Amino acid sequence: MSMETPELQSLAYRLDAILERLHNLEVQVSGLVTSQTVEARAFVVMDERGEVCARLEMQEYAPCLTFYDRAGTARLKIGLRTDSSPLLQVEGREILLGRG
Repeated sequence: MSMETPELQSLAYRLDAILERLHNLEVQVSGLVTSQTVEARAFVVMDERGEVCARLEMQEYAPCLTFYDRAGTARLKIGLRTDSSPLLQVEGREILLGRG
């Protein structure tokens, strides 16, 4: 006589599905941890309150790193222009740099 009721069979099926999903997540996470390259259009650094402190992104087809104060104002920007010349802005004022 089988002791498996429909409820137990349903529970076993759901447990198998959960274990399969857990395995798939472990495979995905292990791929992220061992990867040596991370790709994204932007990287944002936030403080413990969720406020943006820094942002690395592509702006007008050129890389740019911007640092923000606690009020969210861009204070320092370092990057390249679209012509590959260097860009440096401090508190919104551009500092002219020679071409490298």
